[in-house]
Amino acid sequence: MIKKFFTDMLPADTSYKLIWTLEDKRSHWFQNTKTLIKFVEKSKGNTFFGTGVTDLKLPFNKRATAQEITSINGFHLDIDILHTIAHKSTKLPATTEEAIKIAHGFLEPTYIINSGHGLQPYYLFNNTQKIDNFDFWTLFLQSWQRAHAAKFPDYTLDATHDLSRVLRCPGTMNCKDPENPVLCEIIEYNESAYYEKEEIEDAISFDIKDALTKQMYSIRKERESSGDKIKIPRSRRLTIVESKEYLRINNLTIEEDGAIPTDLFLNLQSMEPEFVKEFTNQTDRDSASEYQMRITNIAVKNGLSDQDVLNLMVQHRRRNGHNIEIVRIDKYVNDLLKAKKIYQIEATTEKETGTLSSDELEDIRGYIRSRTNVYIQHIWRYKKDPNMYFEVELAEPPGKIVHLGSMADGIVNQHLFGTKVMARTLKTVQKVSKNIWYNDIVKKMLKLVKDGNAPVTSTYEGQVNVWTREYFIDREIEKDIDAFLDSGVLSVPFFHKDRVYFSFETLSQWVKTTKGNNVDTFHFGIAMTKNGFIQDSIKTRTGGRIQMWGTPFGYVEEFKQ
Repeated sequence: MIKKFFTDMLPADTSYKLIWTLEDKRSHWFQNTKTLIKFVEKSKGNTFFGTGVTDLKLPFNKRATAQEITSINGFHLDIDILHTIAHKSTKLPATTEEAIKIAHGFLEPTYIINSGHGLQPYYLFNNTQKIDNFDFWTLFLQSWQRAHAAKFPDYTLDATHDLSRVLRCPGTMNCKDPENPVLCEIIEYNESAYYEKEEIEDAISFDIKDALTKQMYSIRKERESSGDKIKIPRSRRLTIVESKEYLRINNLTIEEDGAIPTDLFLNLQSMEPEFVKEFTNQTDRDSASEYQMRITNIAVKNGLSDQDVLNLMVQHRRRNGHNIEIVRIDKYVNDLLKAKKIYQIEATTEKETGTLSSDELEDIRGYIRSRTNVYIQHIWRYKKDPNMYFEVELAEPPGKIVHLGSMADGIVNQHLFGTKVMARTLKTVQKVSKNIWYNDIVKKMLKLVKDGNAPVTSTYEGQVNVWTREYFIDREIEKDIDAFLDSGVLSVPFFHKDRVYFSFETLSQWVKTTKGNNVDTFHFGIAMTKNGFIQDSIKTRTGGRIQMWGTPFGYVEEFKQ
């Protein structure tokens, strides 16, 4: 009977069929059902089989996800029976006879397996069912199980409606209670109980539109009252169905050719030192999913729109040869929502200084100063598409400006805020706990926010452009390069072939000395490239070549006067 069970239960094609052993948590994949049966017959201990099969060849440490299941031969229930050791719930049938009544609630089961501490009835189809619509089959199986739960409300039935569910193999031992192992065995077989899909639909009056409506009802209750958007879930991931609804409501799409504009990509490079390494999979992460989550965090905290974030995820997967998996839209949506949850700031910035008196604002400044050692006059917010940029105007020293960058990097991130203030003022920012920083200091700082027209220095490349011009004025550009050609020592900038050439090391030292900012070579170089500067080398009369930077053509005219 065990051989017939597996022959009936598992499709006869060459798809991959799973046997999973609990003791070593190992997946055993078989294309031949006869070989699988022989393995089960030799198994000892807790042994399970996959109720669905997959076309993917997976390793021993992987089980197929529900979305990777390609076909099934039937539906199932999982009915626990009251047991003090095996089950915590007490809202369970007390006897096998009570459990059998649940199994026969709508249709006669093809097989009933006594798993040792419960029943697992199976309702098999006349033919193998291809999972051509994941949402339909997931909701169909879920509705089948929920119909039984609704018909027998005095009992708790396990929700096991994922298509990749593993259940105990008949003929093996259930060792959940190690002192009393129990045989998992077939206790009922009904040779006439094979069904067309429509018979099961009719038995529970299943309608896909009705099922979707019920599924979406709980989502719609989460929408914000101020708009047609779903709030970020706090405790669970969205399903594929819910993810589709989220995309529809928010007018978002996931396309195989998704990509972000070049200027946004370059902006992420300039704002985030690790972005390029993460995007090209050059850091020490274990999977494509980990890389995707990291670049999603970077994109969200730097203010990219939701659509651009989704496009960047697809672009990253395509660039690195990963499976784009458009059908798994829940992966994309949940990563987006997770990143937004991490970096989302309470919408308090619309209540800023206009609603507070000067005395109230001064109280806020004094409080922040007492906790952080930073005396802030204003925080300027520049609304520039696609990002918002922030700068701090300090009250002490008066008028001192600190470039913060994005909300996440400049205000929410205590470490980066302190580093930027210290680099500009040489003052140490007093540390507070993360809870105090986020829930107290940040919210108070946001009350000091004022909107302004973005100056050139509101972006890092703009700041670098200003610094280089100030450097040329301060150091007085040398018009005669003979001294350099003779010695190969570049101490001041000089004119050469309609460019100004200069030493990066000398410029960075000047910025550190005069501006109080340490220069990050990688960021600074990207910013100069975006400003049109080039890297070049000039041959000296001693035969050597010296690497240096040159300004764009036409840049030097104002300095030749």
